[in-house]
Amino acid sequence: MTILLSAESPHADSIRPPYLRVSLWKSLDSLAGRTWRWPVEGSIGAASLCTGEDDCRAATTAIVWLEPVGPDSVIGGRLRLDFADRPTLAGSFRAPWRPRGGRCG
Repeated sequence: MTILLSAESPHADSIRPPYLRVSLWKSLDSLAGRTWRWPVEGSIGAASLCTGEDDCRAATTAIVWLEPVGPDSVIGGRLRLDFADRPTLAGSFRAPWRPRGGRCG
């Protein structure tokens, strides 16, 4: 599952910087209602802040909490992301849930 946060209404195929990308490598059903931390919990996810086409910085540590997707197809949560060379990003979000099928092979 990937969360894209941007000042504009992004579509995953055409998002432009600046944006924040948070990926959690589990299904949404197993993520909601829980707090996820890395690197404490191993390879559970990754986050990056992209301020330009070739300027993306990976978070060194992260804490992400997700709510269940509501009947209005909105997902909410809170996050705190630490970077080696940038200020900490922390706050809450609410965004439309857009399920996408994965491709294999």
